Amino acid sequence: MNKLPLEQEEEEEKDRVVKLKVIEGGRTAREGGPTETNWLLALPEGAIFLVKEKASTSGILQELELLQKWDNCCKLYSDLNQEIYLWVDPFDFCRKHSLVKVINNGDAD
Repeated sequence: MNKLPLEQEEEEEKDRVVKLKVIEGGRTAREGGPTETNWLLALPEGAIFLVKEKASTSGILQELELLQKWDNCCKLYSDLNQEIYLWVDPFDFCRKHSLVKVINNGDAD
């Protein structure tokens, strides 16, 4: 059966369409993948450290202490101006803050 040139072109175009498929693999830090983007969970409980907000241009650092940690939340302590206890999502916190320095690894010394 002979096809009209237009129909033949449309069929050829359909044959040239690239079929995309999802390539699975790789895991995020939330799924147990690399922890370099989640430095907070890599710190031991009791650690005292300095952070800087990534979006900040002021250069101001904040001193925090990691009191408790679980996979999906961490309790931080700050005594800047007043005592403050913060519960944070470690993944979101690490996206917004850079670790500048670990002052104390939680050792009693």
